[in-house]
Amino acid sequence: MAIEVKEIQQVAQEIQQRFDEFRQKNDQRIEAIEAQKGKLSEQVDTLNGKLSELDTLKTALEEELAGLKRPAGARSE
Repeated sequence: MAIEVKEIQQVAQEIQQRFDEFRQKNDQRIEAIEAQKGKLSEQVDTLNGKLSELDTLKTALEEELAGLKRPAGARSE
């Protein structure tokens, strides 16, 4: 049973075609992942900005509350 050159070429072409299909699908998948990564990065930046703003507001509120409290050791008569 001899293998002909045509058969080898045909198998090689089929393998190349399947690889090209795989590569195309994989490239599309990678592009979708990169697009999602960009969206998530924007959301993280937005959330970090809001957290910074909340930290600033918390600090201001704590300072205001500290100013309203009675000094330690004060007696009520």
